Amino acid sequence: MKSSTITRVAVLAAPAEIGLITPPVGLNCFIVSQVSRLPLEEVFKGACILLIGELIVMALLMGFPEISLWLPSMMQ
Repeated sequence: MKSSTITRVAVLAAPAEIGLITPPVGLNCFIVSQVSRLPLEEVFKGACILLIGELIVMALLMGFPEISLWLPSMMQ
């Protein structure tokens, strides 16, 4: 797999995960709400912390794409 392919996949995966956390889709939050029997509002409040982390990761991947190549380079 080429390095540019790994970087593209990493940059595309971060917004996909953000889409699974945030409304209107929020599929992960709906599942957590049903399994834990917590109100959906409480789950979304807790997910805000994760959302901030995901946004930081996405910004780092877009600003420094070589970060996504660090672990594969260590395995050679």
